[in-house]
Amino acid sequence: MGRLLQALLDRLHHADQLDWERVCMDNASVPAKKGARPSTPNPTDRFRPGSKRHLLTDRQAAPLAILLSGVNMHGNVPLAALLDSVPPVSLGRPVRPRCHPRKLHTD
Repeated sequence: MGRLLQALLDRLHHADQLDWERVCMDNASVPAKKGARPSTPNPTDRFRPGSKRHLLTDRQAAPLAILLSGVNMHGNVPLAALLDSVPPVSLGRPVRPRCHPRKLHTD
């Protein structure tokens, strides 16, 4: 997944299609298949087993980073890890690649 995301971001950047001004972070719970081990108790997940996808996109909805966590984890806990997992995008010149947005919107 990492190399595919890196290739996508490099192509979008070279086509001038990445918008670093604003990015959005959102998450969604994914129910576990039958027979999965229950997650730890949490009042917001009602003891359901499963996982949670955390997604960071740019203004044009291009995926910048994706992380998985337990369904019982609050959405803002992996925020720093999600921002740090944005791969550096090659700018085509010998400078430090940009990998963090100017503004961040979360739910």
